[in-house]
Amino acid sequence: MTKKSPNIQKPLKRIFEFLVSYNSFEKKLEEIRKKRQKLLNATIKNIESDRIGHITSQIEKLY
Repeated sequence: MTKKSPNIQKPLKRIFEFLVSYNSFEKKLEEIRKKRQKLLNATIKNIESDRIGHITSQIEKLY
């Protein structure tokens, strides 16, 4: 009685393809996170500059 060994090549290939696509997805997410953080930092900087400019103009009006 001989047992036929299961063909694991196809499942392994599918797992490998999934891992590769997941890794690619993770890289894309990281790129998006970095871009989002960069935009957020720029927006905060602009808001701070606008506030400083507004406060400066208000102070100038007082004197």
